[in-house]
Amino acid sequence: MSNGQRQGLFTIPSGTSFLKRLAEGLLNISTSGHGPKSEDEFALSRMRVLLPTRRAGRELRDAFLTLSKGKPLLLPRLQPIGDVDAEEIELYLSGYGETNFDIPPAISTLERQFLLAPLIQRKDPSLGLDAALSLATDLARLIDTVHTEDLDFAGLQNIVPSTLATHWQKTLEFLDIITTHWPHILAERGQIDPADRRNRLLKSLAQLWQNHPPETPIIAAGSTGSIPSAGELLKTIATLPQGIVILPGLDLGLEPNSWNAITDTHPQATMRHLLIRMNKTRDDVQLWPEAYGLSSHRTELIRDIMRPADSFGQADPKGLVNGIKDLTLIETATPREESAAIAVIIREALEVPHQTACFVTPDRTLARRVMSALRRWGIEVDDSAGGALATTPSATFLLSLLRVIETNFAPLELIDFLKHNYQRLVPQEDVALLERYVLRGSRPSGGMNGLYHRLSVLDLKNDHLHHIVRNLDQSFSSFSPLTSGQFSLNEFCESILKIAEYMSGGAEFFWSQTESNSISNFIANVMEYANLLPRIELKAFGNVFRTLLKTENYRPDHEPHRRILILGQLESRLIHRDVMILGGLNEGTWPREAAHDPWMSRPMRQKFGLPTPDRITGLSAHDFVEHLSSGKVFITRSLKSDGTATVPARWIQKLKTLLNSNDIPCSWPAENPYLQWIKKMDDPISPTPLYANVPQPKPPLTNRPETLSATWIEKWMRNPYRVYAEKILKLKILDPFDHDVVHAERGRFVHDVLLEFVQTYPGEMPKNAVQIILGIGQKKQSELEHVPPHWYYWWPRFERLVEWFVDEETKWRKTAVPWIQEETGAVEIYQNPATGRKFIVTAKADRIDRIKTGGAAIMDYKTGNTPLLYKVKDGTAPQLPIESYILNKGGYKNIQETPNLMVYWKLSGSHAQAGEVKPFDQIDMSEILAATEEGLTKLIDLFENPDTAYVARAVSGKLYDDEKAYAHLARTAEWSSGENNHDDDPQDD
Repeated sequence: MSNGQRQGLFTIPSGTSFLKRLAEGLLNISTSGHGPKSEDEFALSRMRVLLPTRRAGRELRDAFLTLSKGKPLLLPRLQPIGDVDAEEIELYLSGYGETNFDIPPAISTLERQFLLAPLIQRKDPSLGLDAALSLATDLARLIDTVHTEDLDFAGLQNIVPSTLATHWQKTLEFLDIITTHWPHILAERGQIDPADRRNRLLKSLAQLWQNHPPETPIIAAGSTGSIPSAGELLKTIATLPQGIVILPGLDLGLEPNSWNAITDTHPQATMRHLLIRMNKTRDDVQLWPEAYGLSSHRTELIRDIMRPADSFGQADPKGLVNGIKDLTLIETATPREESAAIAVIIREALEVPHQTACFVTPDRTLARRVMSALRRWGIEVDDSAGGALATTPSATFLLSLLRVIETNFAPLELIDFLKHNYQRLVPQEDVALLERYVLRGSRPSGGMNGLYHRLSVLDLKNDHLHHIVRNLDQSFSSFSPLTSGQFSLNEFCESILKIAEYMSGGAEFFWSQTESNSISNFIANVMEYANLLPRIELKAFGNVFRTLLKTENYRPDHEPHRRILILGQLESRLIHRDVMILGGLNEGTWPREAAHDPWMSRPMRQKFGLPTPDRITGLSAHDFVEHLSSGKVFITRSLKSDGTATVPARWIQKLKTLLNSNDIPCSWPAENPYLQWIKKMDDPISPTPLYANVPQPKPPLTNRPETLSATWIEKWMRNPYRVYAEKILKLKILDPFDHDVVHAERGRFVHDVLLEFVQTYPGEMPKNAVQIILGIGQKKQSELEHVPPHWYYWWPRFERLVEWFVDEETKWRKTAVPWIQEETGAVEIYQNPATGRKFIVTAKADRIDRIKTGGAAIMDYKTGNTPLLYKVKDGTAPQLPIESYILNKGGYKNIQETPNLMVYWKLSGSHAQAGEVKPFDQIDMSEILAATEEGLTKLIDLFENPDTAYVARAVSGKLYDDEKAYAHLARTAEWSSGENNHDDDPQDD
């Protein structure tokens, strides 16, 4: 057969660079006398080449350019097989005098979703609009699948036998939407479903070419005909006088018994079905002339791996040994290691001049991980399969803005929005100021009013903070009317965009980003069809907006890396590179597990005639085989994902089984350096372990504190480094956002309530004391910025606490009289004339009462645990002893009084014990006062020595958050356990 007389069915074997061989063949046809002139320079341009994807068309264009060595060519018309133009067919038919061609336009995806969602809600009013829109997407997918398979919706009534669950009976009632209501809606709008229109166009094109065969060559290359209407078109093309159909990787060497036994999971299954549809056999398929003598060295290996069950195991050891050359299997512990290994393989490929690499995976998360890992070497690669539009910066900016409004300016959501890269109205130094003084700590009350209130109660008076909050208030003012009531999607979208443009510093910046066109098209489509949805509230809008956005795909417009490709399965078809990397080869990923269908069970789908999951597996297998046939191939998988063990793809299992059964040693783990490389990349420079030393700072005397409170005296004794960090270095712990200070706030609340009561009624107890205290509590609760819901559950405990307090206070006042409440006392305990330094100890007393028989009682309210007696005696709980010492020295109100008793009042409010009075009457106060003075003097003298270090100590036991923070600052975990512990440190004594 000469090059100029090609017609019918052909195949190009796997692993022979399909598009390059195709381009060579088409060039040979165009220059070998095919046409009116033997040297017709327009012969190539008169060809029409149908390909499976647009990317395949771009790759074929590049293949022509390579073969012509840069010489300009008039290329064939390259067209995806499903991208048929109705106007072109109509124009074509009019040339033959036929005018009966009329195919309605296709309904847009979003328009269909907006029309189906209200229908679903009518069937189930309990569904929210966002859930209805999500189900509408699944229902639209079912509609397209039914059209794709060329089935009739009338058959839906017979797919649910009485033996199935009631759930599926109800599902059938939902499907009445597409059998009864949907056709009428489409008819009224003069539209049809996209898949229906594609089917009609393909069928019309096939009928057109049957009746009027084109006078120019028609070549369908690389398609397997998995769509019935496309299969019919391929059948027509194969019969045209100048029609050529080229199948990708048809196995002409598989023996007949195995060929007849293959199932839908086999990579050849789709093409076998196509040949049956075309009434052809493999004997009717010719080898593409430019592929003569070319084949993959891995052909026998692949054939053996993919054999049906009946013939599996019939393998030639020589073919297996030859097949595993330049084939590497890499199994990593985690997806992170897998992505790092793939990145190293790509980086290695770039070391060879002009070498190209392609990473193929259906796992988009793995693709993003690889892209991130490549940035280690400054390599920027785009995932050509696309990603979610919702992950682009513009989308995250809009979603972050929306969360601020939905949460009524909650601190965490607000700071997340203000720190977004697209937020340019408020400078980042102002954002830091707002964060530190306004947003951290307990949550302010809701809305902008809450922020204004927080500013009003701040100790720090800063006019600039007021300016920032006023600016924010003005920026979001346009959305205020939409926070209550129901509005259209258009009103919400317009307001969101207005704020986004303003907060980003202007519309010019917001709409000039890489993804701006995609965002603009998405929102324009939403607003175009918004009138199809009912008016909704703000919360519903947020859910709807996120639901719609997360289904949108995004592909960057700029040119990807010239030598590296990251592709999905569909886009990778017919693509060939020097190094092929197939990632994510686990069951459930590649092949992908069948998606959940909320409308039909598997038996229902099978009875109706829809494709089974096996067919999807077969297509995945075909993609795998095509890439596995390449020259240098890496297969990767992770042994675990999210902590769960994975199952290797069935093809890897078969490969290992064949190698083991034929005693073929596999040296992949031994010869694979990539896992060692990625480990070495993160290894420390020095193999010698580095140990952290215990911090022992020795600041000069002039920087050491001269005043500490009793609370800080206790911290000083437990961990001197904390005093150094906070009192000398002035390092403060920042409060977290939405800080849950339940116990601290309740403790302050109880203290404040009891303080006001005792100050108001210092004499006899009033008869209605319980009601008075509860009234004070209600008043103070109303003054709180933010009252968490759990406060209302805590209130009964407070009521029990108050009743107990009134009973005990009544008994107490028979022997004592209130004197001092919430007052700070101070006493100078150290003075050095030589240095001019002195030291003052302070303590804030909750309450000091005068005992009627003489002396005073030092009292402390505790809503938590009270210190044990031995800790008070040995000085490790010095609060009350120091207060007693200051009182004895006249440090409170400049009045010297003898402390006779230390007592804790535990206030819990529990059912079992609402409170408890714990007097330390067994302590000799004269001894405790002397011991307190001696201990303070020794401690102060020690640290007034410039050679004394503020040593960090590993505080044992349960740590509070502030203790954890300073332990982290001192890197306690590094030196408190290990070989370099300083057990003999003299400062520990």
